[in-house]
Amino acid sequence: MRLGIASYSYHRNIRKGRMSIEDFIKRAFELNVDGVELNQLFFQPERDRLKSIKRQLLSYGLDLSCITVDNNFCLPDEVERRKQVEWVRKWVDATIFLGAPIMRINAGWPPKGVEESKAFTWAVECIKEICKYAEDFGLMITVENHGGITTTADQILKLIDAVNSDWFRVNLDVGNFPQNIYENIEKVAPYTVHVHAKVLELKLSWQGLRSYWSEAKLDYRRIMEILYRVNYNGYLSLEYEGKEDEEVGVSRSIKFLRELISSAP
Repeated sequence: MRLGIASYSYHRNIRKGRMSIEDFIKRAFELNVDGVELNQLFFQPERDRLKSIKRQLLSYGLDLSCITVDNNFCLPDEVERRKQVEWVRKWVDATIFLGAPIMRINAGWPPKGVEESKAFTWAVECIKEICKYAEDFGLMITVENHGGITTTADQILKLIDAVNSDWFRVNLDVGNFPQNIYENIEKVAPYTVHVHAKVLELKLSWQGLRSYWSEAKLDYRRIMEILYRVNYNGYLSLEYEGKEDEEVGVSRSIKFLRELISSAP
């Protein structure tokens, strides 16, 4: 497996103007990770901006593992859904330009009063169109367990089956299933091509005289066993969402994940 970091790990610093995308890329290099994941919340898909980001990634020798896009294909208004499709297509173009092999989208969240079955049909139609477009460029489109109609593994598998594309798979967020976490992870693991290694709370543990960091709310040993069983060999992209200062929390989380990967069977 390869170790990466999502720009969302620094979302507080970026939103407060204390860190730019360029600063984030430099920090990722300093943390000695293999690659980065960029969230569209923090930059626009303008050509000069994309060129600058691509040049910096090349300068630091970092992979771009994934572009993360936040959309909603469960909007009742057909015109609004069309706008969402066109907007996502624009980000497909940006992702291809930047050279990432994967782009994460959302299926969506039905508004109150909208039946899930109806929203599911809308989302499938939209995702099929996006996948058909992306496939011509060899870009993998992924969906995440991110609430709405992708809250559970069964919902995700139903979506994968309905879209029926070799270019539509799963970005697994190990911390996003609200219940039956490990059973749900096991179900989607065979379809997973990118992983959000979420860290919520780190604790210092001891083994004899040796100390090490571990995740307090997620059983990462169990998660890694599931991933190894399906021969997952892609990115563990840190998504730090802890309460500590991001510089401190991210650094500790990278150390934690690095040790997990290095202790692989």
